[in-house]
Formats: sequence, structure tokens, C-alpha cells
Amino acid sequence: MTDSFMQNHQSALDSFMEDKAIQDLQDAGIYPDPDADIEVGDYVQTTEEYNPLGSISGKVIEDHDNKVVIIDDCAETDDDLYLLLNKSDLQIIEHDDDYEPTDEEMMTSFGTKWHDGL
Repeated sequence: MTDSFMQNHQSALDSFMEDKAIQDLQDAGIYPDPDADIEVGDYVQTTEEYNPLGSISGKVIEDHDNKVVIIDDCAETDDDLYLLLNKSDLQIIEHDDDYEPTDEEMMTSFGTKWHDGL
């Protein structure tokens, strides 16, 4: 009796276990979610697994396959402004439609410093 049950339902059980294993890896940040590919211009923040005490957020300005460079929203100095992070440690967050970039973001969008500072 169990042989006929397994024969009739083995493929469904295998599929369920495979989907669950992929979901567990995605939840752990190991297996990338193909629907949430991070691109230049996206506004992202670090996952809770990356830093449970707080998050780092900012706009993606460079894409390097499995890593991206972001402009840190809360950087205190120019040394901390640009961060290279793994895509697996980030998640895309929604951004307000009335978002206005900071002066620092505007200056960096020109590539070189175009004035001595405001």
C-alpha cells in the first residue's frame, strides 16, 4: 500500500521539498531571488541578517555582478559615503515619490567635484 502511495505522489513530494529548500536558501540570503535583481538607480537597504542592530540604506550607483556600490544615506564623512556591498545582503525598498536627492548625491552624479562645497 505504501509503495503505491509513493509511486503516485513521489514527484509532488520531490517538487515540494525542492521549493522549500530554495525558499530556505532565499530567506537566508544565500540563493538570489531572480525577481528581485538589484540595478543601478534602485534604493536599497541591508537585510536584518546582515546587520540585526540597524540598517544601511542608499541609492545604487554602480553594479559589479554580485556586488553593488551605494551612496550611504547616513554617512558622516566623505570616507564613509560609498559602500561596496553584496547583493545578497540587500533588499530593494520602496521610495517616496517626492524624494529629493541630497547635495552630496547631486555632486557625485557629475562624477567629479564641480565646486568647493556649499
